[in-house]
Formats: sequence, structure tokens, C-alpha cells
Amino acid sequence: MATPIGGFLSVINKYRNVSESETKALFGTVLGSLNSGADFSTADVNYLRQIKLVTSYSNDNQSLPEELLNILVKIVSGTWPSHSGPQGKHTNLINHAVVVLSGSILQSLLPRDGESSSTPTIEPKQQNIASLLAVVFAQGREHDRLAKLASQMVRWVSTMGFDYQVQCSALHYLVHTAKLYKELLSEDQIFVVSSQFSDWLSNASIEQSQNPLLKQKSKKPELVTEIDGSDCDEFFTLLSLSQYYSPDQLMNIHTFSALRSWLEATFVSNLKSMEDVSKSSLPPSDGRHSTEQTSKSAKRFSKRAKEALLDKACEYCLRVLDQCSRRPSKSYDVELLHACATEAIFTLDLLCSLDPTLIPKLFPAIKTFHSEVTEGSTTYPRAVLAALQFFINYGENVVFNAQAALEDFFEKVIGNLYKDPFFAFDAVTFLHDNLEKLCYKTLILEQFFPNLLKILAWNPRTFLGDYIEILPAMISQTTSIEMFHTLLDLPCTTAALEFHKRSELLAINPVLTDIKPDWVKSVDLMQKPENKPWFNFVLRAKGGQGDTINKLQILHSLLSSMSTHPRVLYTAESVLVLLRVFFNTVCEYAEYDLMTNLVPVIIERTSLVYGIQGYREEIHGILASQLLEIFKKHPALVVDQQRELLDSLSTPKNMEGRENIFIQLVWIIGEYSSPAHDIRCTTEFIQKYYETLEALFYENSMNLQASDSPIESNSVELVATMMSTLAKLASQCQNLIPRVILCLTKVSQQMNKSNKIGAEEKMIIRSRSTEYVNLLKFPDIAGVILSPPPEILSGTLHKDANSSSVLLMRAIARLVD
Repeated sequence: MATPIGGFLSVINKYRNVSESETKALFGTVLGSLNSGADFSTADVNYLRQIKLVTSYSNDNQSLPEELLNILVKIVSGTWPSHSGPQGKHTNLINHAVVVLSGSILQSLLPRDGESSSTPTIEPKQQNIASLLAVVFAQGREHDRLAKLASQMVRWVSTMGFDYQVQCSALHYLVHTAKLYKELLSEDQIFVVSSQFSDWLSNASIEQSQNPLLKQKSKKPELVTEIDGSDCDEFFTLLSLSQYYSPDQLMNIHTFSALRSWLEATFVSNLKSMEDVSKSSLPPSDGRHSTEQTSKSAKRFSKRAKEALLDKACEYCLRVLDQCSRRPSKSYDVELLHACATEAIFTLDLLCSLDPTLIPKLFPAIKTFHSEVTEGSTTYPRAVLAALQFFINYGENVVFNAQAALEDFFEKVIGNLYKDPFFAFDAVTFLHDNLEKLCYKTLILEQFFPNLLKILAWNPRTFLGDYIEILPAMISQTTSIEMFHTLLDLPCTTAALEFHKRSELLAINPVLTDIKPDWVKSVDLMQKPENKPWFNFVLRAKGGQGDTINKLQILHSLLSSMSTHPRVLYTAESVLVLLRVFFNTVCEYAEYDLMTNLVPVIIERTSLVYGIQGYREEIHGILASQLLEIFKKHPALVVDQQRELLDSLSTPKNMEGRENIFIQLVWIIGEYSSPAHDIRCTTEFIQKYYETLEALFYENSMNLQASDSPIESNSVELVATMMSTLAKLASQCQNLIPRVILCLTKVSQQMNKSNKIGAEEKMIIRSRSTEYVNLLKFPDIAGVILSPPPEILSGTLHKDANSSSVLLMRAIARLVD
């Protein structure tokens, strides 16, 4: 069976490649059908749908014939002769579909800014006014019609007893006008519309409307009810329920839906313009007077607007929050409460930004609502997020510490709802919007980063880009090492979450045991008492419970069956990106003490990586390159971490599967074991490194000669790197030169005689050995070439570009070239 998405894509591809002849035939058929004089039919709806698909997805720019375009304009404006027959419910639906499709086609085809338009003038008595307004707005700002239409819509909205549907459409498009073309609305017009907003919010009837289908009306009207079924004893809101709604009640609902957008488009932009004026530099004399006048005008307008709308909006939102504390009589009303509470809190947040004097009045109400929601059995996650946003924005104004509320959300709510894609989006958006405050003013991100990473572990493809920005804020001096372990084991977290999901589904529907036996096995593994500590740790909510767990390989083996799961594989790909972000942050901001603790952990974890195909190699590549960066920034680590480095290099068995890491460690020792980097690099210190590396060099070369398998390129690279490091150590401690010459010569000769090593590898080893032996015969030169002073590498050794030595060296270089 084809999936809905697959069917949709096939339709798009069909109309994307439609031919010109097919398009002309379709236009001709539609013209013939519409000009027939008959009522609109389902065939007309299908034809218009095809035209919409052609104009939207065709690879060629399709234009409609002028005659067909004019017909569509007349259909939308209600002047096209049709509807001659009786108007039943089915006929009305077809007519509505034809009008909507015609308007949608015109929106994409009619002229835009700077072009002429053939759209007719809009009158309030015309049918389909909503579609007409949409067509006009689609043509842009520059048409004079839009400016006139804005004034027209203000009159429709502000006229008492005007047609409800016209007012509703006008309200909708006035908000759009304020958002996109605010300059079309004068301050007086904004004040008039705001006053009408206030009236619709506060003066809606609390009586239920009569059934329009009944001929005999009831003499005693019933009151609208609260969400819990009781009679309404206060003013009407969108949470006041009625079987039939009157126009003023419907306008009340529409007004609240548009309230926040209107406030943002008008009052917030006015407030910003006032701030810009106050912050801008004042030009002399006339300019200063003009600026002061603008500021006074804006302040007067804000005061009038507050009197007209803000108080009523505040009262309305508080009433909605009070209604949300009631228990709904019908279960499906829970979602309605959730949505209304969220919108009310966001609106109150906006009102406080417009009038800070409201904060002390509104804060207790928001706090009470938050307590009721978090302590109750029903959770409103979006409303809780809105309340937390309010606390973060205005908590300092009333000396309120939001730490407890944030901890409850980040621990319990995220821990329960991380699988919900809508909640995950809201939570990540909340993190983005408040990242700086959460990072610098709270410890939330450090405490609950394991819970936050569950969102990414469950949605690795969706939120990777967001977590690239969020991750640095979760890293601190105390969480860095635990974060490193958590990132490496994030695929294990994903696998454990999958196990947890299966456990929940099997608990709800045990019949699944007959369908998916592998689920039963994974759930049994998770529920065994001896395995619970591993799963409890990897699914923990808070950090600070230990960097990692002992015998981590046990957890890896328990989750081995999930190593090919698609979600686990996507998580592994995300880890490769996040590890680079982690190291970039740590290398830039971390103190030296953290690096001394992190280096041994990096070396240790190279042998403890979850067994996903190719994952270990990718991780090793990242860790090897990051070790180079760390030691480059902190060369003193070669001294302070000598014991850990020697322990890692002293056992050749540790090298298996980690050749890249060993190559980098050997190179690092040779590069930074020098008094030029740290005066603690004495002769005795260098000799300790040399003794271990010499023994490792002999043993590794013997293993290569005795190996039955083909020699790999990284094995030859390791031999060459060891030669280089031994020579560098000898250049710093000249007592070692005879031993190094003997060692390199001996190993080179042995490997040259071996039949197990290829000719190309022999040539590389022989040439490298010969170069270092010849160089070490001149100790003074060897020290400069193998371990050059930092001044040479940085280019600051010769500062005088005109000195004779520099000129001579340049001349010799040209001759040699």
C-alpha cells in the first residue's frame, strides 16, 4: 500500500511535468464548464484543483487565459451568474469550495507590487469578502487599493451592528495589515480598533443564543456555562461554553485569538520606536525638538492605548486563568484549557512588557496557576513553559527565584514527555530563547543535561542543529568530564530509551509478545535486577552522579542488539558532530586543571566505545585530532601526564584497534618533550620516555616481522613516528644519540631482511632510518632541525628583514630552487 506522502509526491511530480498541450486542454475544459450557465458541480471543483496544482508545481511558468482569469475574479467577488437552482447543504459546500479555490489561484497569479491589478473594489455587501481580502493582500503594499481598504476595514470594525462575518474578516486582515504595513494605519485608527477590541472582550452576552432552526423561541434564555458545567456568573470568555453562540460571543472569541498579534504589531513596535528615539543621538536645535515631539506623541498614544485595551486584556486573561483552574466536565475540553491557558499567559507576559506596573498584580496569579498545574494530575506542558518564561522575564522585579520551578520542569516534565515531538520542539525553543539566562543565572543546564540530551537522543535528526548551539551552555568546569562520557554513550541512551518504550507498550498491550519476540527479550534484559543499575544510570535525569560507570562494556553488551537500529545510528552520527563542538568549547574556555583530568579519560575511553559499525573508527579519528589540539595549547601536559602516557604506551596489547591514538601520543611526546616548552623537561625526564618508547619500538618491530597478516599502512606510520620521536628525544638529550643510532640501524636492517614486509614499506623505513642516523651524527644541527625553537616555528626569530644573514639565506634558497 502506498503511503500518503508517497501519493502526494506522485501527484506533485505529475503536475510538475505537465505538457503545454495538456495545460491548454485543461483551461479549455474549465472555460467550457464555467460558461455553460449551470450551477457549480464537483467537476468544477476538480478542474480548479488541477489548475491550482498546475500553477503551483509546473516547471514552466503557467499563466491563465484572460477570459478565465476574469471569470475567477467574478466568482470570488460574487458577481458570476450561477446558483440558479435550490441551495441545499451539498450545493453550498460546492459553491464554497469553488470560491476558495478561485481565490487561492488568484493569490498566486494576480499582479504583485508595482503592477496593475484587475481586482474589483470591495464593498461590504459583496459575497465572499474573506476571499476577496486575501486576493488583495496577496498583491502587496504599493497598490492604492490596500491603503483605502485599511480605512474601509477600520470603519467596518468600528460600526455597531455591522455584519458579523464581515467584521470577523476585517479584524483578521487588520491584524495582518498592522504586522506587514503598519504605516497604513494612523495612530487614531489603531486607537479606534483597540477600543473595539476592548469592547468585544468585555461586553459579550452571557446568555446562550437561541437555536436558529427552531421557529418558536424560548422565552427564558439560558446562561452559558463554565468549563465544569456550572452557570457562568462573570463576563463571557472563550472558555464559556454554549450550545449556540451569538455574533458578539463569536467576535469575543475571534478577538482573543487575535489579541496578542495585535498588541505585538502595534503597541510593541511603538514601544521599540520610543526606545530607539531615546537612545539615538540628538541632532542640534530643530532635530532635538522633532525628536522630543515624536517621543511625547508616542507616549500619549501609549497612554490612550493602555486605557483603551490593556486593562481589559489583562482582566480577560486573568479570568481565563481562573477558568482553567476548574475541572472540565468533558475529557476533550482538557486540550482547550491547555491552549487557552498558554495563550493567556503569553498575552500577560506581553502586557507586562508594555506596562511594567502590571507585574506585581499579575505575578501571584501566574504563580498560583503554575502551582495548580504542576501539583495536579493533568499536565499542561506548554502552559508550564509559558509560566516559566514569565518567571524568567519578570522574577527579578518581584524578587522571585524560579530555580525550584525550573528544576521541577527539567527533571519531571522533560523526563516524562521527551518523546512527544510537539513538546520537544517547545522545550528546545524555550532553551534557545533563554539560553543566556539559564546559563549564567541558574545551574539548570549543568544539573539536568542528561535529561536534556534525551530529547536529542530520541530525535537525533530533528534537533542536531539546535543542540550544536545549546551544548556549549551545558558544559562547565564541573560537568565537562561527565558530559564527555555522556556524549560518547549517547547511542546507548537512545538504545535504552527504545527498551523503555518497548517496556511501556508491552505493559499496555501484552498481546504484542506474540508479534515481536525480540521486544520481550530486550524488556527482560532491562527488568533483570542485576541489569537495572546500568539502565538507571544511562537514563538518569540529573548529572553529578558520577562521571561514568564501572565495567561499561557490560552495558554495551546488553545493548548490542540495538547497534543497527536506525535511531541509534542517527544518534551516533550526531555524536560525531557534538564531540567537535564539545572539544572546541573546552579547548577555548577550560582551565588547565580540567585538561589534566580530561586527557587520561580520553585515552581510557578509546578502548570503551559502543559497538556500532564504523563508530569506533570515527571516534578514534576525532579523539586523536583533539589530543593534538589539547597538547598544542598546553604542552606542559607532557610533563604532568607522564605517568598516564607511559602506562598507555608500555603495553603493546593496548595498541590493537587504537593505532591512530598511539601514533598521536608518540608524536606528541617527541614534539613537546623539550625544555623550550617546559623547563621541567630534564635529562632524567626525557630518559623515562625514551626507555619506554625504545622497548615499545623493538617489540612492535618484532611483532610486525612475525605477523602472518598483511602489514597495514598505519603500522608503518607508527614505526616511522616512533623513529621520529626517538630521534627528537635524542636531539634534546645527547647522551641518547648512540643508543638511538644503534636502535634505528638495527631495526631498519632487521625489517629490511624480513620477507613479511613489502618493498614499499621497506623503502620508507630504510630511508627514514638513514635520514635520522645521518642527522644525529651532527648533534647541534639535529637539535635545531628535529626540535626547532618556538621562535622559528612562529616566524619571529629574524625580525630584521634587511639583515645580511636573511638576505644571504634568501639568495641561497633561490639558487637551491
